[in-house]
Amino acid sequence: MARVGERGLLQRVASKQRQWEKYNIPEEQLNSMIESQDRSILDSVVEDDYALSVLSEIREPLYLSSDNRLRSRKFSPSDEALSLVECFRRYGGEVIEDTFEYGSTGPHNLSR
Repeated sequence: MARVGERGLLQRVASKQRQWEKYNIPEEQLNSMIESQDRSILDSVVEDDYALSVLSEIREPLYLSSDNRLRSRKFSPSDEALSLVECFRRYGGEVIEDTFEYGSTGPHNLSR
């Protein structure tokens, strides 16, 4: 299992399916796009199948609180661990991105 931000994860998953070749961007080029904030690439829509394949490789969960806030870290003993795949299916990729960026998001509805 991979970790969030693991080097080569996106490329490794992209190489598994021919239709995902467009996502097989060299890491140095991807880092350059991130540094320059190339929104044409960074905000582009990613196929759900590819996103789910990447997320299924990552072991870190997100945590859902009793008041439906999604957190990047467990805050309360009652927080429920959710896989990134489950989070994607319930809330979509933008919520996962925002949760990692801000530490928590919500409250959320149960499905997107």
